[in-house]
Amino acid sequence: MLSVYSLYLLVRRPRLVLDFALTLIFNHLVLTTYYSSSVPTSLFFWAVLLAGCTGTVIVTEQFCVKREMNEGLAVPPDNALDDIEIGGLRRD
Repeated sequence: MLSVYSLYLLVRRPRLVLDFALTLIFNHLVLTTYYSSSVPTSLFFWAVLLAGCTGTVIVTEQFCVKREMNEGLAVPPDNALDDIEIGGLRRD
């Protein structure tokens, strides 16, 4: 749950959650390999790693989608549209 919360705060777009979660899992694998001086060979380790990664990605994506749906689209009010000058953006 700590990784879900940290990814939720760090990542703003749901489509980027997979990249950040896999990077987090890869870093965990590198540190585990360094600490034990060998690549883990236990099937239990790999099963827990895969299940944790899958759960982290699914839950964090759901939280990020819910946050995006609550924030909605930022549309300026009608009177603010009069202040926008499109002609000032053109390069002649």
